[in-house]
Amino acid sequence: MKVWPEAAERIRDLDTKVQRREVGAYIVQWNPARAVSTLAKVDKATLAKRPCFLCRENRPDVQEALGILGGRWEVLINPFPILHRHLTIVSAEHTPQRLTRQDFEDMLEISRALPDFVVFYNGARCGASAPDHKHLQAGLASALPPFPTQTADALWLDIEALPVPAGRDEADFNLLVLNGRGRLIPRSRHRPACYREGTCLVSPGALDMAGLVITPREEDFRSLTAPQIAGILAECGTPEISVGIMEAPRIAYDTTPEGFTLHGVTIGKQFHWQRTQDQTFTGRLRIVRNPESGLDVAINDVDVENYLLSVISSEMSGTSSLALLKAHAVISRSWAMRRIAEASLPCVPKEEKTCAGQGCAPLGQDNTSLGQDSAPAFGDELGHVRIYDTEAHRLFHVCADDHCQRYQGVGGVNAVVEQAVRETRGEVLCAQSGELCDTRFSKCCGGRTELFSTCWQDRDYDYLQSVRCPYCQTRDARLLRQVLNGYDLETADFHTWQVRYTQQELSDLVESRLHLHLGLITDLVPLRLGPSGRISHLRVVGEERSAVVGKELEIRRMLSPTHLLSSNFQVRREGSGFVLDGRGWGHGVGLCQIGAAVMAAEGCDYRDILSHYYPSSQIKANYGKS
Repeated sequence: MKVWPEAAERIRDLDTKVQRREVGAYIVQWNPARAVSTLAKVDKATLAKRPCFLCRENRPDVQEALGILGGRWEVLINPFPILHRHLTIVSAEHTPQRLTRQDFEDMLEISRALPDFVVFYNGARCGASAPDHKHLQAGLASALPPFPTQTADALWLDIEALPVPAGRDEADFNLLVLNGRGRLIPRSRHRPACYREGTCLVSPGALDMAGLVITPREEDFRSLTAPQIAGILAECGTPEISVGIMEAPRIAYDTTPEGFTLHGVTIGKQFHWQRTQDQTFTGRLRIVRNPESGLDVAINDVDVENYLLSVISSEMSGTSSLALLKAHAVISRSWAMRRIAEASLPCVPKEEKTCAGQGCAPLGQDNTSLGQDSAPAFGDELGHVRIYDTEAHRLFHVCADDHCQRYQGVGGVNAVVEQAVRETRGEVLCAQSGELCDTRFSKCCGGRTELFSTCWQDRDYDYLQSVRCPYCQTRDARLLRQVLNGYDLETADFHTWQVRYTQQELSDLVESRLHLHLGLITDLVPLRLGPSGRISHLRVVGEERSAVVGKELEIRRMLSPTHLLSSNFQVRREGSGFVLDGRGWGHGVGLCQIGAAVMAAEGCDYRDILSHYYPSSQIKANYGKS
């Protein structure tokens, strides 16, 4: 700073002129000096015409260098800083930007020597303004939002697994390393559409992808919203999803190197397996106030691929077969991406309460997208028809419980789970029209899958047809222990089951669950059935009045203190009592998890499983594929 006035001025500007503001989970920095880097052309023709500004002979005379690691690297002061003590660490040789295993080990060593610094690498097409000369960067990590990290061995395994685009020597990615651990950010493109159109000049590099978004223009700094930032980063890398985990008067949590641990999380809300757990997650934790309930809500902002690691090891056991886990990774990714595409989340002010990266109203209840409690639906009878779906989530994309997809932390993640997600990276199911499939799934269909319209809105999809499933009627205890989580194993009979009620028990249950007084129940009459036998509309006949109840989930809620296993049942009378002889566990639409597990055990590939349960669908690369 004593001998290079121009660089010294820009360094001082970080405190005096460069502005920052918090936008949801992100930090936006207005830094006009970075226009040089942001607007830099990095095509081959431009690079061929200009001298390499990182080579020793072309650097300013006043730019001093410090040789490190046996002379393989030289440390320079970055004259256009984003971070305090911003360093550029350049290769002593003029060689293209490509990270070797030795370079990776050097990054780790540098980060251990500078424990307060983040060391980062921008791939040649991922934010590097000098792709013709290998270089790293580093700076004080305190300016970045907290980000999850993983071990060095896991990082390198993931780097090697990334697809290398045709004609290039390296996959597209950003890498950040902090004190010997790091975060890999695979990239799907260099710059977002808004950059090419000139509407927003954000050209994401590693720091942007980690949540510190650099804007050289003031208008972008002032106008960017959290959804816009999320869209830019998703377009260039892996999409991020917001998951509502729990709601309470006070959220108890601890931070971890990978993310955070939440205490007392309720799972299986209102189902017979409801319980509380302490759960550990990756990604950012946000704690916001739910304006409708007045309670605090814990939201996890996490990239979709890390989200899937938890989902597929929560929906099924991490000890399941690779084929089953890969099939689940594809459908869970498809469902999540569709939710992200449909969502329009508000930008929640960070002042509410923030730790680093849920909310419906209230979180602990099911979300109802359609209610027709009072309007007569069938002649003069009372109509009570409700459809439970995801549209009611307002503060996040999806919740963490069975209402959406189970997301119960990283406790069940293992090497096979990681392999399943890694080997299907970016793969989604698409309809013939090209749109993302709404990939529903349930635990056990009971012999035949169901139509979408039986359970939710009155529409159907070509890829969600009712198909025969001869696989899920299994008694193989070894297989079930392999694929079901511990609390799911408590449900012993799920393909065929039976429930008995006295007339008074049933009458009390209907009144307490529906808050309708029908008098003593005298009959249950199925009115509309789907192809699997699941009841869509059920007439409940009482001595005083009758009601038509629907759809599938509301029938299950009505006929159990928690939830009936499914609405696929036949009604018998034994004396004055009622016997329900049922089949299946869940709504039965789409993939049958037990059936898919049996298919995998019989040698079916994950593509075979998907084509069976989602006929006419196609696996396509949504992001992250060459």
